[in-house]
Amino acid sequence: MQLQLTKAYRHVNVLSSGDIICENVKDEKKLLLRAGRKLTDRLIYLLKLHHIRYVYVEQSLPHQYDVETRTFLTEFFKMIRANNERNRYAHLFLNKEYSCVIQTLLAAYLQDTRLREAMQHLMHHSMFSQAVEQFSLGTLLAKRMGMERLGDTAIAYLLTPCEALDDTYLKGYFERIGLAHLSHILKYHCIEQPTLDVQILQVVHTYVTMTRENPMISLQEIYHLMHEQNRWSDELLYHFRELLEAGERKKEGFMQSTQTSTVATQALPVRTTITLCKMESPDYERLLCLLHYVVEEQYEQATTYVQELLAKSTPADWLTMIVMPLKQLIEAGAYAPAVERFIDDLLISLLKELRLHGEQKNVALLIINKKMKNPQLLALLEGILRTQKLTVYRPPFIKSAAQIERLKEHYEAQHIIVVGHAPQLATNPKHYYELHENQLASLLYSLAGERIRDYAFMKKLDRYDRLQTEKN
Repeated sequence: MQLQLTKAYRHVNVLSSGDIICENVKDEKKLLLRAGRKLTDRLIYLLKLHHIRYVYVEQSLPHQYDVETRTFLTEFFKMIRANNERNRYAHLFLNKEYSCVIQTLLAAYLQDTRLREAMQHLMHHSMFSQAVEQFSLGTLLAKRMGMERLGDTAIAYLLTPCEALDDTYLKGYFERIGLAHLSHILKYHCIEQPTLDVQILQVVHTYVTMTRENPMISLQEIYHLMHEQNRWSDELLYHFRELLEAGERKKEGFMQSTQTSTVATQALPVRTTITLCKMESPDYERLLCLLHYVVEEQYEQATTYVQELLAKSTPADWLTMIVMPLKQLIEAGAYAPAVERFIDDLLISLLKELRLHGEQKNVALLIINKKMKNPQLLALLEGILRTQKLTVYRPPFIKSAAQIERLKEHYEAQHIIVVGHAPQLATNPKHYYELHENQLASLLYSLAGERIRDYAFMKKLDRYDRLQTEKN
């Protein structure tokens, strides 16, 4: 089984020597371990002595969860999709960081036998929908507020689904599954001077109730009504509003106003409406089916769909008609890392084909002088340049203009594209482009759904031509 380095919440019993702490670990305000510390067997034992149960770490993890964990996560995100038909909160999960926090925390809880039984029981309970809402919003708000030992507390947001249940029974239930220290949260609906963890659940429960009773209520109205209650601090309400508005902004970021077709990603973990430019309906269906098979780890069927998609497009259209729309789809949903890796592997394979068979005339140097957050953009850029009949060279990290001068002369390059800051050269090439990473991402993804005959990439790139800008 392949491994990857991943940031995730993990139960203390499955930590390993060498794992790296990603968040400060405290116990009753006392700092135990700082972020960035590498764990040893002795430090793991220290965590256990202080009854730290869940830790946010960077470690090597298998791509796949066990069957029971996958089943619970699937049902959990299906419920998020269903709740999104009434509420706006699920748009938060267009943010990969948020979805990763929820997914890995749930997976960590499922490693505890007693919690696994409780969670599986909840999955079939009528209160599961409310539990999903309380846990999702409560956990993200608590993280935003910087609440300490988030993993040890958030489980209560999941297993306290309804105040209609008997508190005495629930208190005993919490004690039996090792959560006696969270029993105070059970009375979140009637505590007069609540602690922060209780206030967060009160705010979330109020929001959930309002949106269930009136699906058309606006976020502004909700915020006004909650503020009038004068029960919570301005800081807490501010962060809650910012959290919800972040979800709205994320949703709007994937919408385009004209010349688009719309599709609901019904087969995927989060139901959301997104748009892709100028794609035919059958292509939509194939892209969605491809992702569905990857999600279900049915790689043979996924490979078949890839072959069908490639057969429908010329090599010049592979990136804009297949890879870019697929990347848009996975960015609009809460996916396991394996899905994104599948698409990235496809990109690498297609780039190799373009290198072998592309018609090449002039030379372009692709210079990177700053570490990129999304290095896959470089593969996309190289592929697009090769469809424009350019030979592309991507030298290692460049630090000086003199290095670029030597490469330019050696390869007789007519085009130099710098991602980052373009240094001043002694003799200029024919074209000398300078883009920041976000500009490059915007430029490339504006091509999604376009066929090669419908666009001239180099003309789009002209706006970043440093030499033309200096002349003007």
